[in-house]
Amino acid sequence: MQRRLTLSSLYFVYIGIARLVATYIYASLSTYVSYHLTRNLRQAYLRAALSQEIAYYDQGASGSIAQQATSNGKLVQSGIAEKLGIVVQAISTFVAAFVIAFIAQWKLTLILIFTVPTLLIVLGTAGGVDAKIETGILQVYGQAGSYAESVLGGIRTLQAFSLGPRVVAKYDTYLESAYTQGMKKNKLYGIVFGGQYFIIYAVMGLAFWQGIAMLDRGEIGDLGTVFVLV
Repeated sequence: MQRRLTLSSLYFVYIGIARLVATYIYASLSTYVSYHLTRNLRQAYLRAALSQEIAYYDQGASGSIAQQATSNGKLVQSGIAEKLGIVVQAISTFVAAFVIAFIAQWKLTLILIFTVPTLLIVLGTAGGVDAKIETGILQVYGQAGSYAESVLGGIRTLQAFSLGPRVVAKYDTYLESAYTQGMKKNKLYGIVFGGQYFIIYAVMGLAFWQGIAMLDRGEIGDLGTVFVLV
């Protein structure tokens, strides 16, 4: 037993070393790619902005070009450098976990598999709502940045007529609008995280309940199989 325990411990060490090397490589490559893609995207965005007609900017709906290039570029960079790797890792873990579960005990796995569409419905619905709120916040920040640029461009006139307090109050309305929309995420995240962990722990309880019953009927060889599935 001691020899098997030592061998298993070494396996964990080897897995840790392999994961360290693989994580370093994927993090370095994804960061490199994200910086170059973001640079190209910002260049293309600036060229498109400079090619617009003057009437496009007179509409006042375009927002701040610099603000949009900066904030949207950071979102794209974060999505490629961090989120994309997390998505790939999550999908790989999901597929591997179900393969192992079906090999270990397919009957109990079929009982527990309903948790996948339930989680997808909860997270997908919340993700759509969150994306809609975030889009509104970015639009407000773009308008606020455009307003700030126009104000700073005429700072001499503002100082001459003592319009500082009025300008600050107007800018505060943009920030208050963004804050109001951002506060909508409180209840959303509470429902999402609460519902997510409720489903997870409910499924774990169901797994132990059904697993012990199947163990009692002799359909499962040992309790370790139940823990593998959980």
